[in-house]
Amino acid sequence: MGVTIFYKGTLKSTEDRGALIDKVKVFCAEQGWPYEEIDEARKIGIRADPHPESESVGFVFDGKLRMDGFTKTAFAPDEIHERIVELLYAVKPHFRRLTVLDEAEMWDDYVERMNPSKKKPFVYKEIELTEQQRREAVSEVEVDLRRTWQAIDTEFWGMTEDWNDPPLFSLPVIRDKMRKDLSRGSGHILTIAELKEIAESKHGQYFELRPGRPEMTMMSLAELWASEYAVVKGARSRQSRNLRIIIFASMLSNAFFGLFGGMYDRNWHRKAFLFKDEFLDRHKDSATPLRSMIFFYSLLDVLNMELKETGKEGDGSP
Repeated sequence: MGVTIFYKGTLKSTEDRGALIDKVKVFCAEQGWPYEEIDEARKIGIRADPHPESESVGFVFDGKLRMDGFTKTAFAPDEIHERIVELLYAVKPHFRRLTVLDEAEMWDDYVERMNPSKKKPFVYKEIELTEQQRREAVSEVEVDLRRTWQAIDTEFWGMTEDWNDPPLFSLPVIRDKMRKDLSRGSGHILTIAELKEIAESKHGQYFELRPGRPEMTMMSLAELWASEYAVVKGARSRQSRNLRIIIFASMLSNAFFGLFGGMYDRNWHRKAFLFKDEFLDRHKDSATPLRSMIFFYSLLDVLNMELKETGKEGDGSP
C-alpha cells in the first residue's frame, strides 16, 4: 500500500488562486515535472505529475475556492514525497486554512523545521489500569462455534498475534475485550454479521465484512465499541466526535496490522501516532496482554476520550 498525503483547504481569494497556479508552474519547472492546467465549467486549477511511480498532485478548486485532494506516492523515491511536502508548504500562504495529513509524517516534521518557535512538545502519558482493567487483560472469551458463524468469523476471531513475529501488541486481548463488551456480558457472543447489523442500523456506520481484510474488520469493531462505550470530551459537533472515534479505531488497526487511515483531524491523528511510537520505544519487550491493555486505555486518554459512566466498568453494559 502506497503512502498517501491528504490535503484540503479554502483559498483566500480568486487572486490567490491565480498566484497559486503560477507558483506551482514555477515549482514544476524547477523540478522538471510536467503539469496540466485545469479550466472547466466548475473547476479551475492545476495538476502536476511528480514521478511515473507517484500519483499526480492536484490543486483544483470549485466555485467557492475549495479544494480536497490526495496523492499516493507509491513506489516513487522518498525525495519525491519530500518535494510534494515542500510544494504544499509553498502554497500554504494562499489558503485561509490548509489541512494536511501525511501518512509518512514528513509534513509535520517540515512545518516544525520551518517554524521551530511554534513547535508544541508532545507530553507522553500512560494511565494506570484499574484492578478491573487488569483482570480484562487475562480474561478469555470462549470460542463459540455456532451454525451462524461464517468463514470470516473463523478467520478473524481465531486469529492470534503469531502473524507478527515478534508481535507489537497482543491482538486477541483487545479484540475479544471489545467483542465481549458489545455482547453485553451475555452468554451469546456476537458474530461479525451481528456486529455489522448493530453498527449499521444503530449508528449508521459502515462495517467492513470481507475475508482477508482483518485490518478493516478490526477498525470497524473498534469504531463500534467506541461509539457505544466512549465519551469524546470537548467535541463541539457530531462530526468532531465521530472523527475522534475513527482516529481511535484506525490507530488500533494501525497498531495491530499497520493500517493507515484517511483524512482525519490532523492534530488528534498526530498525537495518536506520537503516542504509539513513544509507547513502543518505552516498551521494547514482546507484546503482553497487560501491555496491550495499557495501550488501549491510554490511547483513549490521549484522544481526550473516556469510558461512559453508565453501567459497571467491564460488565458489558454501556
